[in-house]
Amino acid sequence: MRLIWIAAVASCLPARADLLSLMYPPEPDVIANTDVLDRRWPAPAPDHPVYYLAISKGYRDFGFLIGGEKIPDRHGVLQMVTKILDAQGFKVASAEHPPSVMILYSWGTFYLNPTPYAHTFAGEMLEFLGAYKLGLRTDSRSTGVRDLGPGLTSLNPDVSTVAGFLPHGMYVITFWAFDYERALKGEAHLIWKTNISSSARGFYLPEVLPTMLVVAAPLIGRETARPIRIDVGKHYHPSVEIGPLRVLDPDVKLEMVR
Repeated sequence: MRLIWIAAVASCLPARADLLSLMYPPEPDVIANTDVLDRRWPAPAPDHPVYYLAISKGYRDFGFLIGGEKIPDRHGVLQMVTKILDAQGFKVASAEHPPSVMILYSWGTFYLNPTPYAHTFAGEMLEFLGAYKLGLRTDSRSTGVRDLGPGLTSLNPDVSTVAGFLPHGMYVITFWAFDYERALKGEAHLIWKTNISSSARGFYLPEVLPTMLVVAAPLIGRETARPIRIDVGKHYHPSVEIGPLRVLDPDVKLEMVR
């Protein structure tokens, strides 16, 4: 009976119905980190938008490849990205407004490699999250713990949140903005980059990607002093609205069971 009950509950879940999802609630956090490398470029303002040319690099596995992932539709992602960027002052270039920047974006997964003695991708994951701003090592020997010297470690809520993303894997989307004029000359001059991450536990990427983009949108292209943790639960509150009641079948009669 217990197994039947678990199966019934799993069939009602909107997210991934694996055993971990039943045992642990999904992480509500999104982490965003932006590095501005050329501060001479101003951030967009309502009266001074930044016109851009978008280049999609598509879906990719940034870390260890794990099968069974659901991949968002490429055109759907493009529509989401342009809508989000437009709300932040980044406008799609046109004949009237030529681009000043070229924004490359890519989305996908970031998983640790569970193979013993193999490259783990832990350093790359911490680098993507911006853990270097918290004093964490992001090289190949990184363990996700602040490096203060032999025998010394320090943990705080920021470090714990960042390091806690690694075991379950991450869904990510990244934006890289390049100088358009210099790109035409073959120069890759990076202006800024923004990385957005969410825990992969309990969800598929098509389900969580829109939320990641919406809550992290104000940080795209704008410097963050440290990785910014965003509690999605504070932005979205589920609600149920009941419409007018009406009788569907007036001929139905209830009978008392004795």
